Amino acid sequence: MKRLWEVERVARRIIEYRLPERFIVGTVGMPGERTFYLQAKSAGSLSAVAFEKQQAVVLAERIDELLNE
Repeated sequence: MKRLWEVERVARRIIEYRLPERFIVGTVGMPGERTFYLQAKSAGSLSAVAFEKQQAVVLAERIDELLNE
């Protein structure tokens, strides 16, 4: 059984959530060694992906822009 913090490299996959219930960004690990995760939930489906800290920063900036429109 894989644990959430075990990062697995897979081919690029696109998952579309038309009516997402929630998006959550979280971390696992100590500062400087953290792994960032994005979790999305919609209609009984749940996906979690690992990504880099800079990607989390860009995502937060873009969400802020969208909310201000």
